[in-house]
Amino acid sequence: MRIIKSALMRYNKAIHLYPNYEQAYLARTFLLSGIDKTDLALEDLNQVLVLNPKDADAYLARVSIYIDIKRYDQAIEDCTNVIQLKPSNAYAYYFRGVAYSSFKKYKEAINDFTVSINKFPAMEQQQPCDPGRNTYENAYLMRAASYKSLKDYTHAFQDIETVINMKPQQKELNPLCFPEMTEYNKSTKGEAYKLRGVINGETNHIQQGINDLSTNIGLDPTSSEKYNIRGSLYFEVGEYQMAIDDLNKALDLTESPSHSLDHYICLASIYYQLGDMEIAKSYYIRALEIEPKLAQGTEILETYILLHHDFH
Repeated sequence: MRIIKSALMRYNKAIHLYPNYEQAYLARTFLLSGIDKTDLALEDLNQVLVLNPKDADAYLARVSIYIDIKRYDQAIEDCTNVIQLKPSNAYAYYFRGVAYSSFKKYKEAINDFTVSINKFPAMEQQQPCDPGRNTYENAYLMRAASYKSLKDYTHAFQDIETVINMKPQQKELNPLCFPEMTEYNKSTKGEAYKLRGVINGETNHIQQGINDLSTNIGLDPTSSEKYNIRGSLYFEVGEYQMAIDDLNKALDLTESPSHSLDHYICLASIYYQLGDMEIAKSYYIRALEIEPKLAQGTEILETYILLHHDFH
């Protein structure tokens, strides 16, 4: 933090002395973003674009912030500006695809992810040590998720397999340039297994889904979501104790009580199936404390409604 503050002081002085110093604003933006000063970072980027309306890097930096703060309309507009300025820029297509998918415009997202994937190899040749090119694998993963949302499981599986089977020399990032990014690649591959596990669950290939989630957990055992998903799959095949173990692990890893709703509901359902009504009731009540609408029968699963009738 001391280094960042020192750097900010230098850029502040440079901008004070040279108020039209475009690169100083842009550099200060990245420092401000790193300490969560989003509003100030946006102000600097806006100023850069006043000074130079054709600065594609400034548009892309602003896109990244817009996506983080869920201003997807503005992200799409800025990505389109970058594409007009630099049609070969793979990042602009990728981030516009992310924004489109957030609006559930999956066909548009797939088109942009596809263009992004096709353009990344050329960018890799031009900038072999660009640390941002981890986006290449993510473009396949995001496209797979969009295919999944359209229930096009065939194409989703193909993209997932591409991520899982990528060899080191195929990756968009040269590990000799940025060895710390190998952890990112490991995480991306884990997300591919998780997505495939979810699709297998949706298509009633439960055991394959459990296997994929187990691989995902082996790569990164610190996320509650994957334990919750695997626990739900165990529940589907009647492996109740395995499901209970996973859901309790998910609860242990959940940082916010509000994120525990699904865990409590699933645990209530399991104990209801086991006939242990007291424990089922205790979890159901915890779920009601988070989401009182459950008591109005708004949940679609019959088990929850049955529990409601049994307990009231």
